[in-house]
Amino acid sequence: MAPPNLRAQIATFFASPHFALAGASPDPRKYGHTLYLWYHKHSLPLAAINPRQPPPTILPNHPPAISSLSQLPHPPATYSLSIVTPPKATLQTLREARKLGVKRVWMQPGSWDGECVEEVKGEGRGEGEGGGEFEVVIYGGEHEEEMRPGHEEGWCVLVHGEEGIAAAKALKEGKVKL
Repeated sequence: MAPPNLRAQIATFFASPHFALAGASPDPRKYGHTLYLWYHKHSLPLAAINPRQPPPTILPNHPPAISSLSQLPHPPATYSLSIVTPPKATLQTLREARKLGVKRVWMQPGSWDGECVEEVKGEGRGEGEGGGEFEVVIYGGEHEEEMRPGHEEGWCVLVHGEEGIAAAKALKEGKVKL
């Protein structure tokens, strides 16, 4: 179970009308494929993102992935973004997400490092770089010492997602307040 300080963020993440997965993969051995299947199993509307050209089809009879956040079919602010890429790619995805107005981000275990943390906190932006602030950022662990480089495990959609979906449903139905 997520600690109280993250329950609200996880509920807000899953209250989004749309979801995007940066690092979606057609390879069943990869975490990006497992996450794609998880979103599909839970009937969450998902835009798969994979920069390969041509973008791969993750599952048969599903639309192919898009190559970047700029191709999202709905306004970026309506998406919650899961990231499952190496930290260097995650950093670029975070910068694009901020620029486009994505508000909710979940960096999966192994996808972030110190530079990514600086970026989500707004410390990684150069002078004059635009973009808004993220309203939800999930990564790392429950304690501060688990939220720095070297401790890149922690909160994961596969582990905490079902709790988040239930909390988002309760939030939408007015059964809980954040």
